[in-house]
Amino acid sequence: MKFAFDHGVTSFDLANNYGSGYGTAEETLQALVDIVRMRKALYVGILRWLVEASRFAFDYLKRHDTPCLLFQDRLNLVDRRLERDETLECLRENRCGFIAFSPLAQGILTNRYLNGIPADSRAMQQRFLKSSQISDDLVAA
Repeated sequence: MKFAFDHGVTSFDLANNYGSGYGTAEETLQALVDIVRMRKALYVGILRWLVEASRFAFDYLKRHDTPCLLFQDRLNLVDRRLERDETLECLRENRCGFIAFSPLAQGILTNRYLNGIPADSRAMQQRFLKSSQISDDLVAA
């Protein structure tokens, strides 16, 4: 956000946070509260926080009159971890919206890998998707 503010953006609809990063969770959450109080953002969202950290965040934000509007994480037919670790139930309890990223499992749920791993694919780049994650059984399913 600093980059955007430095280049003339004055406010955001949603201030998202990817985790506590450089400080404690409390410091990170207080920064989000401050951003909303200064009217630099209307709403707060968190991304990829573990369920216990999310519970702490929801409680902290509520106590500071800054409810969390949105939670974002990976969810698709291949990766359903959020259904097992109680994250989705936690979101329901806290009336927080959810948006999935990687709904097509980085191409695994398309026809991209049916004939092997293309040279220009994400799996070949070995960053977020590793070629070792792609098996014939997974692609055939």
